[in-house]
Amino acid sequence: VVLLFLGGANASAETYTTAEIGKLGGYLGDPNAPVKVVVYSSLSCPRCKETHEVFLTSLNTYIKGGDVVYIFRNYPFNQRSTAASLLAICQRNNDDYFRVIDQIFKNQRQLNKISDKAGTNEFARSLRDFTGIPYKSVRECLGDEANQEFLNERFEEAKVFGVSTT
Repeated sequence: VVLLFLGGANASAETYTTAEIGKLGGYLGDPNAPVKVVVYSSLSCPRCKETHEVFLTSLNTYIKGGDVVYIFRNYPFNQRSTAASLLAICQRNNDDYFRVIDQIFKNQRQLNKISDKAGTNEFARSLRDFTGIPYKSVRECLGDEANQEFLNERFEEAKVFGVSTT
């Protein structure tokens, strides 16, 4: 898990603008909040799951109060977490994003039992079971090149911040 705290006098103007936060999706709170907590996390990483749960609980008052925006960035390091990330990315501009993240984290043990050599169909069936999203929709998300490009862009963004692992 990599955490970045952006805000206050030390924040760079180039970090995250309100427009970028809105365009990229995957956030809770007011994009204009003075403090931006950016979390790079893999959906198959047990420590990432724990951190996500602790942060949402700890920051909830500040998020609801408009003091903090919590930005979740998928940073997968294997095929399982890549498939899960692609499904979440499909939901990034609606209220299902964090529901999907939470459901995948909840079913992380089952996710981690899937072989990285599994095909798209097996990943799609499992993710359907974890999230309740129809199989056809899951398959479309996993095969969408725009989602893969979005994920690749987040990797490049992470490099700017010095992220290399979770």
